[in-house]
Amino acid sequence: MGSIFGGLKAGVVSGIVYIALLGVINIIALYIFKDEAIRLIQENYSAQCSGITAEGCFLAVVQVYLPVNMFVSFVLLLVYASIYGRLFEYIPGTSYTSKGVTVSLILLLTMSFFGSAVTQFTFFGRVIVLASAFVLTIMLGVLLGRFYRRYTRTVEFQSSHPEGLRIFVDRRDVTGKRLTFSLHSIHKARAEGKIPFKNWTFTGGVIVEDQRSFETPFEINGDGILKVNGRIES
Repeated sequence: MGSIFGGLKAGVVSGIVYIALLGVINIIALYIFKDEAIRLIQENYSAQCSGITAEGCFLAVVQVYLPVNMFVSFVLLLVYASIYGRLFEYIPGTSYTSKGVTVSLILLLTMSFFGSAVTQFTFFGRVIVLASAFVLTIMLGVLLGRFYRRYTRTVEFQSSHPEGLRIFVDRRDVTGKRLTFSLHSIHKARAEGKIPFKNWTFTGGVIVEDQRSFETPFEINGDGILKVNGRIES
């Protein structure tokens, strides 16, 4: 089930660090190879820079084009962080970190496709930034996983009679599953099946509002278990 909100919050916090560092590395590489970049602008980008000098064109890249690229990258990052949260259980990996790294690497490929990851004129500038971006992307994956864990909790859903009494949360059958939800969020659980409902039992950070009602809100304040119990009538 996952949590879009949890993924988005994790993306904002970790994304600010990631985009800031990536932007700084791009700027440093641009100025390291500034002379060669200006020469390449004069040779290959005269049409795009008509009306201004090569130096002015270089400054426009630093002051306008690069910030726009970083903004586009940040928007893409938030989109993928939301996807990470929503589809957390389906993402390949055995931990929060491994899943975060998987999504972050896909993000880097997308940024490279759109040309927003690397803003460079020279070959060595591109190599330096791309190599740095790869390292930063691994770091992003680690941060994304850690912050997502901070903002979410896991709940395991059990049934005393899973073959005849199921648990539905937000209209989805969650019986026998272990899912993540936003911390302190409230959801509605509903018991359905051919076996009569008896009550709910819960442990850990899960709190049920009405244990005797087949449909009840529950709040998530920590990891826990929510179990529905059925009554076998003789």
